Amino acid sequence: MSAPDIRAMEDMLDHLRAKKAFAEAQLQASEAKDPDLELDLRRIEGRIDVLEEMLREAGQ
Repeated sequence: MSAPDIRAMEDMLDHLRAKKAFAEAQLQASEAKDPDLELDLRRIEGRIDVLEEMLREAGQ
């Protein structure tokens, strides 16, 4: 994998981590449970896991 590809994945990972932090803050601030937001958070976490694994494999 090329250096620009790796950098793009790292940028996406940073973006997803920020998005996750925002979603977590929204969940904490909400008075009631929001199943849609909880689902979004799980999806974001899944994407983060996939990107982290891809970056680990690219680093080998």
